[in-house]
Amino acid sequence: MSRRRAKETIKEIDDILHTVTGQRTPYWGKWLWEKLGPKGYREEIVPTQAADDPYAVLGIDRNSRPSDIVSRYRELANKHHPDHGGDVEKFKRIQNAYEEICRERNIR
Repeated sequence: MSRRRAKETIKEIDDILHTVTGQRTPYWGKWLWEKLGPKGYREEIVPTQAADDPYAVLGIDRNSRPSDIVSRYRELANKHHPDHGGDVEKFKRIQNAYEEICRERNIR
């Protein structure tokens, strides 16, 4: 979709919204449509990286005891949990690494 067509579509949506609700599309709605429309950010997506070593993600040695693995996981999970203002992606990586180690070693 060309930029001109995207702007025309935004105008049409704005007119419909104004007719139905009496309000105009907020500025962020217009911006979002331009960025996430048919072309948008999809062209800028970076390919995912290869899977990390789960032991490196948790920062532990491969010969660590199960109790050390669990305590390290809890420490990192509390630090990076989204409810505590942590990074969601980092938290997911920590969870996945811990689950992989638990499957490998039959920890639970």
